[in-house]
Amino acid sequence: MNERRRTAYDEPVQATADRVASNEALFAEANDAIAVIAGSIPPRPLVPFLCECPDARCTQIAELSLGEYALLRLFANRFVIAPSCMGGDRAGTLVVETTERFTIVDRLVV
Repeated sequence: MNERRRTAYDEPVQATADRVASNEALFAEANDAIAVIAGSIPPRPLVPFLCECPDARCTQIAELSLGEYALLRLFANRFVIAPSCMGGDRAGTLVVETTERFTIVDRLVV
């Protein structure tokens, strides 16, 4: 049987809205803790942050400077997506910035 593995992107947008918001908030909260720790140790140019995509199973990493991360957090609906993750491809998502190290997305509809 040729069954495709289901992903977070297979479910209807309305049915997943709460889960998406919850996952993104959880990853953003964890990244805030990473930023606090990174700010208290000797500086490094790039800090590894968790991908903030809707998939709770995602283990991808995005590298940002603390300044880039602080700028991202100025906007409540913006999230960092790892370069190899498809988390920026959801309906209602606007790609704000793309680099080799990360993509910043704005969730217009959650």
